[in-house]
Amino acid sequence: MIDQLEDVEHRSTQSPQPVSNQDVVKQEKAKLSQYIKEKPAQSVLIGLGVGIGTGLILGTIFRGSSKYLPHDEVLTEKIGNHVKNSLREIAPASLMKHFRS
Repeated sequence: MIDQLEDVEHRSTQSPQPVSNQDVVKQEKAKLSQYIKEKPAQSVLIGLGVGIGTGLILGTIFRGSSKYLPHDEVLTEKIGNHVKNSLREIAPASLMKHFRS
């Protein structure tokens, strides 16, 4: 406790150093990198949670706005075919049997 008081007194006598935004960003990046190295599993779970949360929020926003957009069957069919063709190029054959032709 006494050490903490001495540290506070020492800090109060020091003149404050101007800190630039770049220095703050570098310090925060270093802290984040250190946290990820120390706790990789928690870092992945945090990222996954943020991604799922963002996806849910964006999905809710876009689902509500879709009723105001015109629905074009031809455009939907073209996009669907494009996605299927792209998946055929990268997906293994065992997965492709689950897609409708």
